[in-house]
Amino acid sequence: MKKVIVSILFIFICIGLYGESNLESLIFDRTIGSDGSEIIGVNIPGGRPPQGYVRKDFVDIETLKTSRNVVIIDDVPAFDWSYGCSATSAAMIAAYYDRNGYPNIYTGPTNGGVMPLDNSTWNESSGGEGGDGECPLSATHQGIDGLNSRGHVDNYWVEYGSEVQDPYITNGWTPHANANCTGDFMGTNQSYWSNSDGSTTFYTNGAGNPLYNYNVCETYNPPRKDGAYGFSQFLESRGYEVTTCYNQTISGYEGVQNGFTFAQYMAEINANRPVLIHVTGHTMVGFGYDSSNQTIYIKNTWDYSTHTMTWGGEYSGMTHYSVSVINLDNSNVVTTGDNFNNAFPVNTLPYTATGNTTNYTNTIGNNSNDVFYKIYLPYSANDVIIDTNGSLFDTYLRVYNSSQTLLYTDDDGGEGTCSLLANLYLAANTEYYVCVEGYSSNNGAYSLNISIEGQETLTLECNDSYGDGWNGSSISVFVNGYNVIQDFTFTSGSQATTTFGVLPGNSVSTTFSAAQWSYECSYRILDCNGTELANGDDSNDIYFIYGQAGTAPTNLSATVINDNDVVLNWTAPGAVTPENITEGFEESFPPSGWNTSVTNTTESWAQYETISFSNGDVVPTEGTYQAGVKWDYSAQDEWLVTPLISNVNTLTFDYYGSYGSTYGDNYYVKVSTDGGNSWTPVWNASDLPEGNNNYATPIVIDLSAYTNNSIKVAWNFVDGDGAGLWYSTFIDNIIFSANGRAVAFDSSE
Repeated sequence: MKKVIVSILFIFICIGLYGESNLESLIFDRTIGSDGSEIIGVNIPGGRPPQGYVRKDFVDIETLKTSRNVVIIDDVPAFDWSYGCSATSAAMIAAYYDRNGYPNIYTGPTNGGVMPLDNSTWNESSGGEGGDGECPLSATHQGIDGLNSRGHVDNYWVEYGSEVQDPYITNGWTPHANANCTGDFMGTNQSYWSNSDGSTTFYTNGAGNPLYNYNVCETYNPPRKDGAYGFSQFLESRGYEVTTCYNQTISGYEGVQNGFTFAQYMAEINANRPVLIHVTGHTMVGFGYDSSNQTIYIKNTWDYSTHTMTWGGEYSGMTHYSVSVINLDNSNVVTTGDNFNNAFPVNTLPYTATGNTTNYTNTIGNNSNDVFYKIYLPYSANDVIIDTNGSLFDTYLRVYNSSQTLLYTDDDGGEGTCSLLANLYLAANTEYYVCVEGYSSNNGAYSLNISIEGQETLTLECNDSYGDGWNGSSISVFVNGYNVIQDFTFTSGSQATTTFGVLPGNSVSTTFSAAQWSYECSYRILDCNGTELANGDDSNDIYFIYGQAGTAPTNLSATVINDNDVVLNWTAPGAVTPENITEGFEESFPPSGWNTSVTNTTESWAQYETISFSNGDVVPTEGTYQAGVKWDYSAQDEWLVTPLISNVNTLTFDYYGSYGSTYGDNYYVKVSTDGGNSWTPVWNASDLPEGNNNYATPIVIDLSAYTNNSIKVAWNFVDGDGAGLWYSTFIDNIIFSANGRAVAFDSSE
């Protein structure tokens, strides 16, 4: 992977939110730089939420992503204001990188050492009114996030706007060394750097040129600290190399012609580099744009929502004038999803993901960028569907096996120019890779959807009667014994939901893990219409069979025998009656309701007319067509699977192939009683004495052990050494014989 530079962009905006109507009122220092240009120092006072600010959602991110002109960086956190907007905004960007390839940025005890997407986990700040949040990545605080000694807040904070000396000075303490938060290194709140509580300082070149690594101010009397340079020092303290650090006025501000442009901003976002946005008295984070109207998307440090402003324009009266860029060396960091070895994990279905291939590189296939997903399911799955419906460009899909051998491809099988693969079989505990890319050299916003045909989505609704989250309690959900939701919880509010997939006939169960105040916790499972299927709490787990209640059998009949007994016959819910299961492969292939699973894309299950070999012709025994698999030199594990059937006791079919193979290959017939999640062999040509059956003798298999089950039947031909099958084999004229399910009881009852 080629070397990529990660840029962190701070955007400064002038505002009048706190009585400051122009940039001039915030300038505290003017000096002449080494190139003769004026160097201007600006103090950002702090930018806490204004009185009466109402928290609400302003922009729907998922709706934004449907536009071809919009690029949004996923996984960018949103933090409430925490002891200074500049330090809080820097912490948001630092947290983004912590979650995306730079894991040493946050190493605290919360969330398994990964910085959360918001700071709701921690208590309210002791420093002020208005619900300011604690954030240990912005400002460390004794007693917060496991800190047992004095931190940033204890040593440097008095109250918002205070200009008095810091507590460590007035109390005669030795302050802690700069450590685990952005505020330490940026000089935020620190009287030594002449910053009042909440404020941070930034310097720019008055001529519009970049101002690199500005630390000359640290020798001033009194000394000052440039916030961008301080943030670069924080990142370096975490073990990451900063290659570039500069401040620059934007083009167009007060006539500046050679400043930072919107095109440069878009390049930062395209490269997955979120942006800090400073305003006169405040700082925010930019993480997206709309190229059609130069809108930028921002986090404002006052809530967890997304907001907008126009590049070079105003945000609530705040005028945009400058940016800061910091580049991190990314040569040893691999973007998740960029290759086979770093693919996004998919461990349960259904699964949906969105993204933009522009943010990735081209490693395989077409001349377009690739995004990789690794499917690894604890259960086998038939009738799997993979599509890119909803994507905004011409996509191309590839599926590979665990050896990274190509299995399936599709270009335009979905909606419009989107891609679709259907009727796939995925084996349990086996790796499969899905590659999303563009046709030819196309790139853009994509949607990836992976599901099982007939699978329905259920909702897990978790409730807390007190309204403060589950306080450490959690719940896990199992489908057919497989864990599909693990330790789900929420940290604030009265309700949280998540979803999972289930097929009719699957068992659904839960396990609740109780913590403090677990009696406040309850939960429900709802169907796709919002109807409650089951409920539980800290003392009662859930178990039920989905689709069992209210699903009646069909074809019910009663016959009186021997004057005393009655025999009832019926077809199980969801099953196909055996009289409808006779197959000669005369229509489409695979037949309606059947499916195949393909390992070898050259030779797998296919429909054949009469086919000629050197030792003679293979002629269908019924009609014009037959089904078969021809041998190949590459790995073969080929499946042909029936729909769900019931009331059977005998399977008969014609077989053209060899018996008793000594090369390790197997020619199975298998049965599944759980919809294809697991399979039991009931016949294998390789277990028979060595010889040939060239459609001479029909194969008869006793299925009476499964009479009381709804089953699927599969013909699975698999090699023994990964080098392909030894024999070409064909089948025809399949017949399932009925043996209606019977229950006897006394007719007098």
